[in-house]
Order: sequence, then structure tokens, then C-alpha cells
Amino acid sequence: MTSIPPAPPVTPAAAAASAPTSASAGSTAVLTQLPSAVRAISPGTVITGTVTGRDQQGQTLIQTDSGMIAMKTLANLAVGSQVSLQVQAAGSQLQAVILSAIAPKPGATTGAAPTATAPGGGAAATTIASTVATGSVLTATVI
Repeated sequence: MTSIPPAPPVTPAAAAASAPTSASAGSTAVLTQLPSAVRAISPGTVITGTVTGRDQQGQTLIQTDSGMIAMKTLANLAVGSQVSLQVQAAGSQLQAVILSAIAPKPGATTGAAPTATAPGGGAAATTIASTVATGSVLTATVI
């Protein structure tokens, strides 16, 4: 009978060092709406921008220096994430590979934080501290 010793415990620092920089990196996307400056872009070009949300069709919206891009992707990109996309041609359709997606820091807001109002117009006891991304699951107690 062979005895195999257990692996040494992984420290949080080692786990963080070996973790990928983004769960979305390497995902692909179909670019469905492009500003005119981006339509003539060469395959291999890298575009950077900020995720601003999703449209009514569920496409991810990214604000770039050249304008707004809409793309279909299975990657779950949080609002406020900084993304880098490498453009690729696939027939008549432009596609992109998500090279990196850096989510905003916890507690960071992507705009002005809305405030809650109590019944009767008085100030509520709680201020909402951040914007909730599409697809988030929330648990709350309303008092």
C-alpha cells in the first residue's frame, strides 16, 4: 500500500498570486454595434473601454474613446469594469477576444449614489452606497 502525504495548505497570498486576473479573460464577443471610427479597424487592434451596462437585448455596452460599442458575450462583466478587447474578423462580422476585465473596487460607485426616501417624504435611515449590476442577486429587509 502506498501512502501519499497531503498537500501543504495554500496561503491566501499564494492563492491570490495563482488566481487569474479575470474570469472573463479569453471569452469571446460578437461586436454588434460600433461607432464609425471602429468599423474600419484592423483585426488584431486592441480597444479599451468601460462597461456601462446592458441594453434591452442583453448586450454588454462599453464606452470607448471612439464611442459606444454593443457586444454579445457570455462573459458576466460588471458595470464599471475596465476591459481590453482584441478585434478579430470572422467573415463579415467583427468579433473580439476579451483580453482583460478589471472589475471596479468594492464600494466604488459608477455614478451618483441614489438615496432612499421614507414614506411621507422624510429622509430614510439608509443611503444606497453603490449601483447594482444587472444579474446581481440581492437579499434585503425592508423596514
